[in-house]
Amino acid sequence: MTIKERVIIDRDNHVAHVRMARTDRANSLDLQMFQALIEAGKEIISDTSIRAVILSGDGEGFCAGIDFDVLNAMQGGSIGGITDLAAPTHGICNIFQYSAFVWQTVPVPVIAAVHGYALGGGLEIALGADIRYVTPDTRFAVKEVVMGLIPDVGGIVYMRDLARADIVRELMFTGREFDGNAAVEYGLATRTMDDPLAGAWSTAKEIACKSPDAIRALKRVATLGNDARYQPLFLAEGTEQQALVGTENQTEAVQAYFEKRPANFK
Repeated sequence: MTIKERVIIDRDNHVAHVRMARTDRANSLDLQMFQALIEAGKEIISDTSIRAVILSGDGEGFCAGIDFDVLNAMQGGSIGGITDLAAPTHGICNIFQYSAFVWQTVPVPVIAAVHGYALGGGLEIALGADIRYVTPDTRFAVKEVVMGLIPDVGGIVYMRDLARADIVRELMFTGREFDGNAAVEYGLATRTMDDPLAGAWSTAKEIACKSPDAIRALKRVATLGNDARYQPLFLAEGTEQQALVGTENQTEAVQAYFEKRPANFK
């Protein structure tokens, strides 16, 4: 599957619909999927005709998070072949962080339409959008701790802006799942609806009818200062994650997860 096949862009009357389409792997995230999201974001940025963006996942859910093959290959100390997560390869971000942050740099509003599941990195991709419509029964989780890791797609950064500190910490420390209703209550989703994609299209069309100059100005003001605020947090996230990847306890966490047994940590 090529990068262009993993993330597809449809255009309709100044609205771009960005679809994660790796349905055979639940839209899970490997290095090529991260790259595909970034390339889609860059394509949108360069298209001045676009006035609103919808970000969704084809198939049964939005995104299941990190690909299991990537997890199994972490023993060597890399994620998807990347061995220096602290290196800012994309402005203030590494490649994984930029797959979510790129939607904040897109100069028009981005609406995530989320259904089924948005787990780990999948939730973090959605958090990079400006607006999130979700089904009441969508499954969410800040799941990285279960694998002996921390969120490394910018999730900690975005959640600090959106939810109470104690809620963020509870979700990160436990890795427990929560549904769409809870996501709205916590501040991590905008609203629930039975058909988030239809709702996203309705809002996107409404936005596309407004002055594109005003909309772009609003997006600039809404995201003003994020680079300066986020840079040290992205760096800390990457540095801490790099120190965890491939360690004895992190490897044990993954093995215990796949073997469905309690972990035996040192």
